[in-house]
Amino acid sequence: MDVYVETVLLNNLVVNACLLYATLSVLRLPSRAWRIILADAIGAAFALALPWMRGWWGVLLKFACAAIMTAVTARYRAVKQFVAALGVLFGLTMLLGGVLYGVSEMTGIGQFRLMNSNLLPAILGGSALVLVILSRRCVSLVIRLRRDRRYACAVRLIAGERSVACKGYRDSGNKLYYRDMPVMILDENVAKRLYCPEQLHKIKRKVEVDTVAGSKSLLLVRIDAVVFDGQDPDTTLYDVTAAISDRPLRAYGALLHCDM
Repeated sequence: MDVYVETVLLNNLVVNACLLYATLSVLRLPSRAWRIILADAIGAAFALALPWMRGWWGVLLKFACAAIMTAVTARYRAVKQFVAALGVLFGLTMLLGGVLYGVSEMTGIGQFRLMNSNLLPAILGGSALVLVILSRRCVSLVIRLRRDRRYACAVRLIAGERSVACKGYRDSGNKLYYRDMPVMILDENVAKRLYCPEQLHKIKRKVEVDTVAGSKSLLLVRIDAVVFDGQDPDTTLYDVTAAISDRPLRAYGALLHCDM
């Protein structure tokens, strides 16, 4: 049997990407692009070694490959979460294999085998992956636009003699408090415009925040005033406590507390 290396790589890269993306989506696990790319490349490399692994060695290689790919794809809070991700990956792999076999038989392309020159897995998997990503992006865009109409607002943040205008978001999920005071979340770039580096370096106050990835500490600053522009009359909040986010807030400069 002839083995086409370029076909094996292309098929495995596309199919692995689909399976990993689907696994993350099913379990709602956060991840980074470099993790998925690395896990994808590991799976393709294992596939090249598969023809030389016979019998139980081949089975062990597949299990080891799946475990390593799963471990690399995301950061897990517990072993149970990793086992769940591994189980979902195995289930989706068997489901996709059955679908590809069925499509191959119904279309008359020929019986599907992993190590042949058939690009059916890459074509179907790539098309499905692009369709899913585009669909999710479109849905996310529609949801964000609807949220912007309802919850977004223009605000001016004042700290001392400095003032920064940015887009705020009334975040119903922000229930962070510090000493019984509501805390808004501030984008790091906005904080750097409000305070000089020396001021930020001297900050000692921190607040503990529980996230999906675990607990972390955020620096706390004092905002003299938060002015809501565009309202009649303008609404102003004084002496507001804000936590500086450790990651970009994308389209927003400040996430307002649900009680603000």
